[in-house]
Amino acid sequence: MDAELLGAAVQAELTQLLAAGGLPWRLTQAGPAATLDGGQFSPEVGEDVQSLGARIARAMYAGLEER
Repeated sequence: MDAELLGAAVQAELTQLLAAGGLPWRLTQAGPAATLDGGQFSPEVGEDVQSLGARIARAMYAGLEER
């Protein structure tokens, strides 16, 4: 799997999530976020880069929304 394509897919989906849902509360707080729990998952058999990138971005965004 091409790391650059995967990174671009994550960035594209995360951009859409931020545009649609706004900044999660954690990004509006002062100071750095110490951790981000994106959960655990593995690529599905035959999953394409865009699909995997979208799943990673959604997990990251969900982790940012947790309090």
